[in-house]
Amino acid sequence: MPTFFLAMILAFPGDGDRSFELDPPCRHDLVLRIEATCGGRPGGVIRDALIRAALPATDERQTITALRCDPEPLSVLTDEFGNRFAEWRRSQLRGDEIWRIEISLSAEVRAIVHTPKPRSLLSLDQVPEPIASQYLGNGPKYSRSDPKIVAAANQLRREAASPLDLAFRANEFVRTHLTYERDGRWDDAAIVLEQGHGSCSEYNFLFLALCREAGLPARWVGATACRSSQLPYEDEVFHRWSEVYLPGHGWFPVDVSRNDGEDGAPINQAFGRISDRLLITMKGDGGETHPLRHGYIAHWESKPSRGVTLDIQDKWIWAPSSPVAPPASSDR
Repeated sequence: MPTFFLAMILAFPGDGDRSFELDPPCRHDLVLRIEATCGGRPGGVIRDALIRAALPATDERQTITALRCDPEPLSVLTDEFGNRFAEWRRSQLRGDEIWRIEISLSAEVRAIVHTPKPRSLLSLDQVPEPIASQYLGNGPKYSRSDPKIVAAANQLRREAASPLDLAFRANEFVRTHLTYERDGRWDDAAIVLEQGHGSCSEYNFLFLALCREAGLPARWVGATACRSSQLPYEDEVFHRWSEVYLPGHGWFPVDVSRNDGEDGAPINQAFGRISDRLLITMKGDGGETHPLRHGYIAHWESKPSRGVTLDIQDKWIWAPSSPVAPPASSDR
């Protein structure tokens, strides 16, 4: 089958200048494998099937090379945040067929610790207008008009001494009001707060709602996560966290569910830190018209057909990793 090679190194836009410390890189070879089949009644046929998948890009902590799509996508889309997505279509998929798509890449990934300089941090009225217009809005997952979210956000902003303190207080509010639980749903922030539990995505829907309502720009980050030291590892759960925009610093990561102990992490270790066991697939926001809707790995759909379903299995596969050799010294 033909292979599509994405020669251009993609880069997430708008990250600006930031103070951070990077660990030495670790090299990983990864493959996203998507398998689509026709489920339901025997002899059924799926018609007008569509699959889209996020294409990971280079940023300050990950360098993507040798990104290939097999088969070649019909097109590559770009969203308003600069993320890119490969798109494939099939006019029909019969019950005895498996439609397999793979995205392979090599990545050098570094753990990162953000170290904002207190004297460089500015007030929220110094947020650049393009950042404010993109990352202070409401959305179907954020319930910004919910009275409990409005009241909590107002209190957080009154008590916060700085934008960084506001981010930490919002992190603590979510941690103390939720318990980590995956139930296969992505409920909106108001429901998540009411029920008192949520997945990593739902933790971040509530965190983003509080931050945006309090005037702190925030976006989410989607990734594949390697949760084992035994490789190869197959990730079928994935992971999502948040970033807040600190004027004078830039985007600052806050992984609220891991700060609450998800995956056995120490409390609040992921405030300003990202592990080298996370490969980012996209940054920004979702919505009903977004290429991946509210997802960050893949999206699929097909023409409705009675008794027939488009069944998808998707997973990121992490091959054994290796440290990257430091550049040779030029000393003579």
